[in-house]
Amino acid sequence: MVIGFDTLILLLSALLIFWKVVGLTCFTAGLVRTRNTNDILAKNVVLLAITIMIFIPLTQHIIFSKGINAYIPNFSSEFTRPVMPSLRHAGTLFELLMAAIPLYIITGATAERLRFWPFMFFSLFYLAIIYPVVAYWVWGNGFLHNVGFIDFGGAAVLHISGAVAALVALIYLGTRQGRYDENQKTIPQPGANIPLAMLGAMQIWFGTVGLNVGTALLNAPTGLLMANLSLVTLNTLIAGSSGLLSILLLTRIIYGTIDVTLLFNGALAGIVAISANPILTNSNIVVLIGVIAGILTILSLMLCNRLRIDDPIGAISVHGIGGLWGILSVSFTLDYLPVLKGSPIAFHNWWQLGLQSLGVISIIAWVFVTSLIVWSIIRFTVGLRIKTADEFKGMDIITCGMNAYPEFIIPGQEKS
Repeated sequence: MVIGFDTLILLLSALLIFWKVVGLTCFTAGLVRTRNTNDILAKNVVLLAITIMIFIPLTQHIIFSKGINAYIPNFSSEFTRPVMPSLRHAGTLFELLMAAIPLYIITGATAERLRFWPFMFFSLFYLAIIYPVVAYWVWGNGFLHNVGFIDFGGAAVLHISGAVAALVALIYLGTRQGRYDENQKTIPQPGANIPLAMLGAMQIWFGTVGLNVGTALLNAPTGLLMANLSLVTLNTLIAGSSGLLSILLLTRIIYGTIDVTLLFNGALAGIVAISANPILTNSNIVVLIGVIAGILTILSLMLCNRLRIDDPIGAISVHGIGGLWGILSVSFTLDYLPVLKGSPIAFHNWWQLGLQSLGVISIIAWVFVTSLIVWSIIRFTVGLRIKTADEFKGMDIITCGMNAYPEFIIPGQEKS
């Protein structure tokens, strides 16, 4: 009976991650301009199919392999994942949907410039090589798992890795046409459908509850999750709320107005940060994690703007900086993690900070170098960015041959 209940919880968690994937699509589609909406929709729906087709026969066999050693995985037909047989199919569904999340981060950050097919080529390599190595290190038999690195919900495995791969792509892609004037002053390029973006943000928030609950079930000792299902859910809601409110106050102080899109980013930064350690028993600590995540995110967004890192949805700041803060914050919350009480890996806070830093540096280095190699190969062979003239026409016409909002746009006339 207990095993059946665990399976049900994991299956529901997987379906919530599917809902989160839908939310990521809506969020990005709402924050791009009308002429680029269909391109985002096409990329994201194809990504889901590709992830399913690659993860089942390949990716999961690398993540849960015995490995050549603790640093290099191999391909194994025998899984070493610590999941009961009754949970196997539900676990596979849950894990394959998680694997898609970093790619959705990339589509948002590179929106309105990155061509469809080059991105699909990168996605194949990411699912086959880049992601499985990171997941093997943290959730498989890798060295980070063995030394006690903590990342329950994928703050590093999913969010930081996706943000780093996106950042490398933006280095090559550059800024969107018309983003800066002749004096290098930023020209706003608001999204076409803010209500759709808000719907997406709420779906992501709700879906992350499933992500955190499912990863807690897979990573926590037997019986721990059942006593903390509501706690994990509550922490996800608290962290998102505190991140949103911190940005609300900051934008009111800095800009004198309320930027709705920044409110979304604050909430998302909070839930990304708490995903590293959602089984905290002190709500005040959860609030603090969310508040700091929101503050760091808006500072990162301002810095990206100064550095001319043109990220239409703020993905690098939300997922990269939010994830980084979440991973490091684990070091100072060990006393509020019941999963570690009495465990031989319950190290001193500063020692854990060293382990968390080691994990982050290792993951960033691996993803950056491998992404740089793959993006470079694609750039110098088939190319990455659409032509300037095509950018003004919009990627909907170039990629899909039709506009998402045909009654609101005449192709080639929109110049901003």
